[in-house]
Amino acid sequence: MTGVAPARIGVPTDAFRARPHAAGRAFGEAVRTHLPEVKAILWPSRFTLADNVALFEGRGAALSLTRTSPLIDEEAMADILESLAITPVDES
Repeated sequence: MTGVAPARIGVPTDAFRARPHAAGRAFGEAVRTHLPEVKAILWPSRFTLADNVALFEGRGAALSLTRTSPLIDEEAMADILESLAITPVDES
């Protein structure tokens, strides 16, 4: 969830930029629940813009990067966005 990706799929800035963490936790939980193949989420720190990583517990003893892809391309993302009342914006 780096660069313009969150804005492109309509994720509220509060999910990654707000001091209260409720929106970010809800988004992370929805991804964890609906996308079991996702082992972690990468996003920029709201303070330093350095990369942060959220690792999902129980997704394997060791992690290795096998591929990267925009979350919007994942099949279950439509259900996640709908459950959070987020409407993707088509910028094409």
